[in-house]
Amino acid sequence: MASVFILIVVIILSAYIIIQAVCAFAWLTYPTLKLQEAGGSPSLTVLIAFRNEAHNLGVCIQGILNQNYPSENLKILLLNDHSDDDSVKSIAAYLKYPGIRLIDMPSHIQGKKQSIAFGLNEVQTPFVLFTDADCVAGSDWITKMMDNIISSDADAICGPVEIHKESNLLEQFQALDFAGMMAITAVSMKFKWFYLANGANMLVRMQALDINNISWQEEYASGDDMSLISHLQKKHSKIEFAKDKAAIVSTSAQSNLSDFFHQRLRWGTKNKSSKSMLMLFQLGIAYLVSVFSILAFIGMFFSLNFSTSSLSNY
Repeated sequence: MASVFILIVVIILSAYIIIQAVCAFAWLTYPTLKLQEAGGSPSLTVLIAFRNEAHNLGVCIQGILNQNYPSENLKILLLNDHSDDDSVKSIAAYLKYPGIRLIDMPSHIQGKKQSIAFGLNEVQTPFVLFTDADCVAGSDWITKMMDNIISSDADAICGPVEIHKESNLLEQFQALDFAGMMAITAVSMKFKWFYLANGANMLVRMQALDINNISWQEEYASGDDMSLISHLQKKHSKIEFAKDKAAIVSTSAQSNLSDFFHQRLRWGTKNKSSKSMLMLFQLGIAYLVSVFSILAFIGMFFSLNFSTSSLSNY
């Protein structure tokens, strides 16, 4: 039984390593957009839907305010999805800024997808930039994302996301895995194999969205980013990836195995509606690597306990 398990793990890990190696090579040869003079800084809204983010939200907002982008052309729309912690209290000082607006979701609006759908109807700028409350970005983030979308004349730009401040093996694995996922996202987009996105860093032209006809796939707990990218793809919108270090946003890794497992479960379920077998295969392999890594760790723990117990009895 153990040998069968080991064989399955080896096969899955081998497939995973091959996929990541191919994407890593493709990433190294992936072209960087030739940025042109933007000819001004168009107005945009940074949209953040949050729930119980008291420890992160203030840092995220401060990072946006520190951007090298004209403050008069920058709006921040905060969508409070029924937080029951001190999220709102933690950002009270920021709500005095004229460009920052907080909306508490009505009782009939529940969850991130419904919050974003609600918030899109409140956006009054030609561009909307999506990010998450637990993300921080460098000071040129908005400028670089805008330069990329204007230079490419795209309808949407998907930006890179990285794991930062990793402090243990689990978090380091997530950082490496995240980098691989960014490569898969960029390469698959370039060759039009399939389209992935990360809602933590995506800039979209409002005119490209038919906001009242986006299929938010409410049957799945997460996947607001996939709903948006699928909507754009169906409209034959031009979607590009920003291979630009200055366009990166950073987020923290899951700190324990339970949170890590549930995150990967959400990622796996949000892509069920995709018709791309290649995407399902690649993401399925990534999900299985996570599952079998946990099982292997548990198995090693029990094996170690058994060996220790046997030695003590001897």
